[in-house]
Amino acid sequence: MTQSLKHEGASPLEHENYYKLLEVREDATSEEIRVAYERAIHETRAESLAGYSLVPDEEVEAEIQRISHAYMQLANPVSRKAHDRRIAAQREQQIMPPPPASVKLPPSPASPDSKVIYLRPQGAALESEPKAAAVTPESDSKTMSLQEMQNSLAHIRRGKLLSVRQKNLQSEQSVQQFLAALGEARIFNGNVLSQIRRLREVSLDELAEVTFVRASLLQAIEEENFKSFVAEVYLKGHLQSYARALNLPVTEVTEDYLELYRQGMREKG
Repeated sequence: MTQSLKHEGASPLEHENYYKLLEVREDATSEEIRVAYERAIHETRAESLAGYSLVPDEEVEAEIQRISHAYMQLANPVSRKAHDRRIAAQREQQIMPPPPASVKLPPSPASPDSKVIYLRPQGAALESEPKAAAVTPESDSKTMSLQEMQNSLAHIRRGKLLSVRQKNLQSEQSVQQFLAALGEARIFNGNVLSQIRRLREVSLDELAEVTFVRASLLQAIEEENFKSFVAEVYLKGHLQSYARALNLPVTEVTEDYLELYRQGMREKG
């Protein structure tokens, strides 16, 4: 997901639909929403680094706050239900046919200025009048602060990082034997990286969660599917994250792979 740091021209529904903002289904699980949130934050920061001379810092921070607010609303069951009701109401309003015209009565003979009278039950509210959502102490007490949410996410990610690090330690001897068998002419290409990851017994999904890089992009790295990367700067960041997560020499992995990438792009160009 490559997000634009500006969302100009979006319809009111898109602007308020947190599922669309995080690019998840409306029936997504809490875990899927969390992963989508972390990915959105990571990619927003990556975009700001790629365009550091063009994107103001305050615009990046505003987008990060927007994404964080969306996650907080969807992570809280109470606010998520309220959000779902609002989205459903907006959809109904968009597809609802226009109300019938008011009934007009013929002018009364006793009315000298022939005024038109419109029928409307006394005290009835128009259907288009919005109703203010009630805020109850129960829902307010269940609202999690941004700091609490970030602490919770950090705790979850630490657990996943520890799991991957443990696998790295357990498989270090096998990986070193594999690298030694390649000899001094070894090149960290996609196939080598894939074999090392399998020796570490780390799945693409696990690697995606600790690197904040989509599993599809990690797979593209291993398959040397260069067209999946819109710019070298993004690929470089993904490679560095990949190498650090699997305890590999970051500089060597990055330089070897980027040379293959440049060669492949020259051949296609």
